[in-house]
Amino acid sequence: MEAVIEGEDHTLFAPLLNYLLKQKGVEYAMYDMDHPLTRRITLKIRTINRPPMDVLNEAVASMLIDIDSLKEQLMNELGGS
Repeated sequence: MEAVIEGEDHTLFAPLLNYLLKQKGVEYAMYDMDHPLTRRITLKIRTINRPPMDVLNEAVASMLIDIDSLKEQLMNELGGS
C-alpha cells in the first residue's frame, strides 16, 4: 500500500512508523517527506497475509491508547482533571 498525505510531517509519522513496525504481519513500513516546506508524506506499508489498512488501523488505535494513558498520567501528576 502506498498513500500520499498532505499537510503532515515527521511529528506524526515518526511515532506511527514505530507502531506499524510492531504490528504482526508487517514486512515493510516506511515514510518519506519530499521537502519540509511541502509537508507531503508518502507512506508505504507491505504486509504478509494481512490487509495493510487493518495493520494501519491497529497501529493508530494502539498509538491513541498510549496517548490517552500518557495524558491521564500527566493529569494525575499535575493535579488536573
